[in-house]
Amino acid sequence: MRPEFLQTLSQIVVFVGIVLTAIGGYGHFHYGKKMGQKREVVIDSKLDSIPVSINSTSNQNTDKVLFAIKDVKQTVDEIASSDGSNIKEISYPRSGGFGINILDRKITRYIVGSYSMRVEVPKKQEVIVKVSGTNWVFPAFQSIPGWRDFDYEKEGTKTIRKFKTLRGGSLDFDIRFTAADEIELTVFENGSKEPSWKRTIIVVDK
Repeated sequence: MRPEFLQTLSQIVVFVGIVLTAIGGYGHFHYGKKMGQKREVVIDSKLDSIPVSINSTSNQNTDKVLFAIKDVKQTVDEIASSDGSNIKEISYPRSGGFGINILDRKITRYIVGSYSMRVEVPKKQEVIVKVSGTNWVFPAFQSIPGWRDFDYEKEGTKTIRKFKTLRGGSLDFDIRFTAADEIELTVFENGSKEPSWKRTIIVVDK
């Protein structure tokens, strides 16, 4: 084999080893639980495409190795994105998986229906949202995990409840407005006792 090819192959092997070590460490320390089986299978299936034997006369084998490593890197990037490692600051996108985001401060008027309560949270940071109003509900089972509700209160006809992010990443929540109302939103970022911001949104029937 040519020396330059052996050197390249050696670098590839070292890189794969580093990636696998990082994946293993992440699996053990994320919530103290291993990653879901599905994600582990995805990574293993990418590595399965690396040929058993590699020789200097087969460009096809070399391409397979490079493509497999590229796929593994993409999988690791997805993991980093899911825990907020790739997020630089707290932000509130315009929409989410359930509709327009009620935390987008540019929108103040809504009609009865389903909406998202979505936030982008960097790793090791947190957001608490206090929702107060009469005509709002949320499903007890959420299809996208990441929020915990607490501090339930009643104030006249108003229901008051707080929601806290449990991890970093892109977190979404299904929340629904059932009738015309004024909903007060108060947001606390990174453990602040004083609101980072608050506003009142108007919900109309049509």
